[in-house]
Amino acid sequence: NMLFGRGDNAYSYFVKVLLLAITYATVVIHFKNDYQRYIQASIIATLFLGLVAVYVLPIIYTDPFIGRNYEFTKDEIPWFGSWAYFMTYAISMPCFIAVAHQQKGLLKIILYVLCISMVILILLSTFAASIILLIMGFAGFTLFSKRKPKTFIIMVLTILIIVSIVVMYNFSEIPQFEQIGDKIITIFTIAPVTNYNDPSDPRARIGLMNTSLNTFIDNPLFGIGVYNAQTFGDRFVGNHSGIVDSMAQYGLLGIIWYILFIAISLRRLSHALKTNPNNLIHQARFLTFILFLIGALANPILFDPGIFALVCILSLSPIGFTTTNKNARSA
Repeated sequence: NMLFGRGDNAYSYFVKVLLLAITYATVVIHFKNDYQRYIQASIIATLFLGLVAVYVLPIIYTDPFIGRNYEFTKDEIPWFGSWAYFMTYAISMPCFIAVAHQQKGLLKIILYVLCISMVILILLSTFAASIILLIMGFAGFTLFSKRKPKTFIIMVLTILIIVSIVVMYNFSEIPQFEQIGDKIITIFTIAPVTNYNDPSDPRARIGLMNTSLNTFIDNPLFGIGVYNAQTFGDRFVGNHSGIVDSMAQYGLLGIIWYILFIAISLRRLSHALKTNPNNLIHQARFLTFILFLIGALANPILFDPGIFALVCILSLSPIGFTTTNKNARSA
């Protein structure tokens, strides 16, 4: 579909697909059901992203809207943030926490500190979708927990303590607080949107997704191709839902292969979780993949190479728990 040049951005999307294919093939071939290698790769990813989070924390604190600033001047380092940056952390967090929990000694402390830094980074961002995905990840661990009442009570007490601190002390100088509250409240508001004057309004996503859905209905088999934003804009593809937008761009024949890939991946992850439901790594891998799908429905991350690379490594790696690995079996 893309090789025939349906749309001005066909080449760039073709390169993205090649990157995704190479990433998946590399992960499948390299790990070879190797649990220890999976843990090593996950630790490296946690260390790298964790250190980046520590560096970015003061930046995002002093300038909370820098992630939405896409322009940069001469000799200025462009900000690599925006929604994809923070959603990468939120989606990967279950696996980062699970791998950190498996370690011992100083390494475990370091990984936990970095995980806490990443959580704080997400909370200080102005991206409500990332915050909601983070909360969903912790809620998923609660559902998997053997001690659901105890875990639930701990979570409720933690929330109450945070709320009490916020009420007792004046945090008005932290600019993120009001923005986060407004966006989280708004994102759960279902109301018709007649125009897109404020594309940051989460209610506008419903209208944008509906635009892509109507385009898919009008072009069900082949779609309209990879659109040029300057030519078509939001009139044909809303560009706010990776799954629905892809249906509009590629049609059923273009997206069916990816849907089959998702189905196979879910089957593998579900089988691993069913085989050993108490294993924290399996629980985390399943949660990370589910968060990826939820994010792909509400944001254009379905073909994002950076996010999908981590999803391949953390969720879809063909790891195996051998009989010689006592830590893996007792996890």
